[in-house]
Amino acid sequence: MNSPTSSSMAWMPPCLTIESDGTRMSKAYGNTGKGRHLDEYLGTKLAPIVMPVYYECIARRLPAYTIANIDDVYGRIVAYERLLLDLIEGDQTLSVWVRPETRPS
Repeated sequence: MNSPTSSSMAWMPPCLTIESDGTRMSKAYGNTGKGRHLDEYLGTKLAPIVMPVYYECIARRLPAYTIANIDDVYGRIVAYERLLLDLIEGDQTLSVWVRPETRPS
């Protein structure tokens, strides 16, 4: 698989579908998004910020960890952490597991 940074060939990002109906997503976004494409679920504001980490995790076949300070609905700063794990078999990515965590900063 070519990475997004590879200049020798065009790289097409994979389509990622939400397979979980986890409570963290429903609390953050109002619904779980199960069965929807992740980029569409995130919307035009968040997808350009969030999706590159998923694409790099898949392209590099390595875990990715991010942390960001965001304002919650009450105006408090909350640390939002994600650990992405690319689960592969042979040359194919089977899924990307996400472990989100939020806590007051």
